[in-house]
Amino acid sequence: MKKLLGMSTATMLALSSPVLADGYYNVIGPHGDKWGEISFEKTVGDDTVWVWPNEEGEVIYYINNPEGSRGDWSKGVYEGYFTVELPDELTTPCSYAINDPYGHVATEWGTVRITWQGSDQFSMQTWSCDSHDIQFDVVAQYEWNPQANDPVVPVAATLGLQSDRIPLSYDDPAYTVQGLDKNPAIYLEVEFSDGTRQDYDYKKFQAANIVFDDVSGDPNDIIQINYWDIDSNNPGLGQYAAQLTSTGNGVGTAQLYVSFRDAPHVTASVSATVVSAIPQVKAPVSGSLALQSYILPISRSDPAYTVSQLDIVPAIYVSAKFDDGTSLDHSYHQDFAENVIIDDVSGDPYDLIEVVEWPIDSNNHNEGNFAGQLTSTGRGTGTAYLMLSFKNAPGVTASIAVQVVSGTN
Repeated sequence: MKKLLGMSTATMLALSSPVLADGYYNVIGPHGDKWGEISFEKTVGDDTVWVWPNEEGEVIYYINNPEGSRGDWSKGVYEGYFTVELPDELTTPCSYAINDPYGHVATEWGTVRITWQGSDQFSMQTWSCDSHDIQFDVVAQYEWNPQANDPVVPVAATLGLQSDRIPLSYDDPAYTVQGLDKNPAIYLEVEFSDGTRQDYDYKKFQAANIVFDDVSGDPNDIIQINYWDIDSNNPGLGQYAAQLTSTGNGVGTAQLYVSFRDAPHVTASVSATVVSAIPQVKAPVSGSLALQSYILPISRSDPAYTVSQLDIVPAIYVSAKFDDGTSLDHSYHQDFAENVIIDDVSGDPYDLIEVVEWPIDSNNHNEGNFAGQLTSTGRGTGTAYLMLSFKNAPGVTASIAVQVVSGTN
C-alpha cells in the first residue's frame, strides 16, 4: 500500500472550533477492515507533517494547514479539500484535472474531502477521475494510548549564546578593534520526556514548536534575533532563530527567553550585554538652542550689514540638561559634536540660512568640526527655522526662528 495522503495543494475550509488531533489514527475501510495507522509528527511552517508506515517503510508527507497555530495540529482546523496521493488499489493516476461536486480541482491522483465527524474521528471521501461519484469513503479513528504512547515533549531546556557580549555596531571599536562577535549563534539544548536530548537540529527543524522572545526582557530594544530560512531552496518551510544581534539603539543588558508550544511550562533564558568601546555620552532630557543674534543681513554688501551693522555670522549656542540634575551650557555642541544634530535644512524651505562649521580643536583639525555660527545664503529674505536634536536622545529637540533682512528698516 502506498502512502494514504500526499503533498497538499488545495484550499482549506475553516471551521469555527478546533478538534482533537495529536496521536495515532486507525484507518478503517468501507468493510471495517483496518488499513493501518497515520500519526501526527510535527509542524513546519504552514505544513503539518504526518507519517504513514507502510510495507515499504515509513513515509513522511506534508499537509498544508495555514489555520493551525504552528504548535500542534489540534490547535488548528483541518477540514477541506486536498490534492492527495491514494493507494494503488483505490485509484489510478489522472492525467487531467478532476472537478469534484464542490467545484474544487485536483491534478494529481484525485480529490479527497476530509470531514470531522466528532472529536475523535474524521472521514475521507475521494472522487474518481472525471467523475462526480464518490470512489471510496473511509474513517480515521483516534487511537491514542497514553500509557503505551506517551507524547515525547520537552521537559528541560538550556539556552546559550556563542558570545554574551555583543558590540553596539559594526563601526564600534568593540567590533573593529576588540573583535567581538556582532551576530553570535543561539544555542538551544532540549531534554525530552523519553530521556533523549537534541540541540541544533531540533532548534532548526522544529522551529514551529519553539517560541523565542527577544522583547519581554529587552525594554530598551537593544537586541534582536536574526532568523534564517530552514531551507534556503524552499523558503516556504519557514525560518528558525539562528543568531542574536544588537539593534544599535544603545548599550546595556537584556534577556532572551525561549519556551515551547507543546510544553509551555518549560522555559529558559540567557543574558546578552550590548557593549561599546566608545565613551558613552549622557543622554540629555532637555536641550536649548540660541544665537548671538536672530536677525541676519542678506549679505555683506547690504545696508543691513554696512549701515545697521547686523551680525552676519552670529555664534550658535547649545545647552543640555540631564536626568541627574546637571547641565552643560552654551558649548555642548562643541564638547559633544558627535552627539549633536544642527539642522539648517528642514525648517528652511527657501534656503535662506546655513551653518558655518568651526574646528572642534583649533590646534588639531583632525578632530572634526562643529556648528559654530549661522549665516545667510544671500538667496532671499524671510524667516527660517534652525533645528536641534541629539543622536542618543532623538526625542529631545529644540528650534529657533531666524529672520534674514535687507535694507535699514
